[in-house]
Amino acid sequence: MPVEAELPSFYANYYTHVDRTRVDAQNTLRRIWEIACSSYLRTRYGYTPFNPSRWGRFFEILIHINPAWSADADFSVFHLPAKGGGRLLEVGCGDGAMLDSMAKGGWQVAGVDFDERAVQIARSRGLTVYQGGLTDQNFPDDSFDAIVMNHVIEHVLDPRALLRECKRVMAKGGLAVAITPNVDGWLHQLYGQDWRGLEPPRHLHLFSAVSLAKLASTAGFCDVKARTTVHGAPYFWLASQELFKYGVHKMGTVHRTGRRIAAQFVASGLGLLNLLFRDYGEEVVLICSK
Repeated sequence: MPVEAELPSFYANYYTHVDRTRVDAQNTLRRIWEIACSSYLRTRYGYTPFNPSRWGRFFEILIHINPAWSADADFSVFHLPAKGGGRLLEVGCGDGAMLDSMAKGGWQVAGVDFDERAVQIARSRGLTVYQGGLTDQNFPDDSFDAIVMNHVIEHVLDPRALLRECKRVMAKGGLAVAITPNVDGWLHQLYGQDWRGLEPPRHLHLFSAVSLAKLASTAGFCDVKARTTVHGAPYFWLASQELFKYGVHKMGTVHRTGRRIAAQFVASGLGLLNLLFRDYGEEVVLICSK
């Protein structure tokens, strides 16, 4: 286990140092996805950033019937129902891309990240982002209605202490969401030591749905639920294959169209398996309340 002073050196060239604000708005497939996802999020979670359309309702059906696509759509709002004006904190917000999206969904957002370069990029988006760890900020009790962590809890030295601090700064009835790689997932069983989710030396703890739920319970949360999804499976499959074949994976690699399509088919297949055999998806999603 590394000491705390070593941790920043593991992120000197991390993916959060790339500004991802530039998106090709003319990409037809991306536009179809945005229309379908907007309709899905309105139906399932109550988000209303865009006006519904007949095409949106049609494409929404495709999201409902494909567990890989519905997992991606759920992830896009951290599995949170809409709460206009609700106070949301993202711990480990990186470059702020998801914070920016949640703000457009009606949340009052703030973020925390220890990576100086990532914080600079997030602030350039006009977001309120603090540098350092969560405990460094000394937020008052009951400051936030929701606290979210996307692939963060596996990076910290003391995940129980982190969850306890999340509980302290959450308002009564608030929700905490933590998303992390699933150590019991299908791809880990397939690729073993070449599974992308291991990510040494940055991943310090690995969780299953059962172990993460137990951790949240010991941290004092109630109504603890943990399940698995196949969000991230396309990337994890492609990256694990690279590690298996070449012994190295470079984050940010742009794969050929054929490979990306194949990865989507793999994710859809894993999604169907996860409907039949629970707890084997690629990611664990923890949702709990105060």
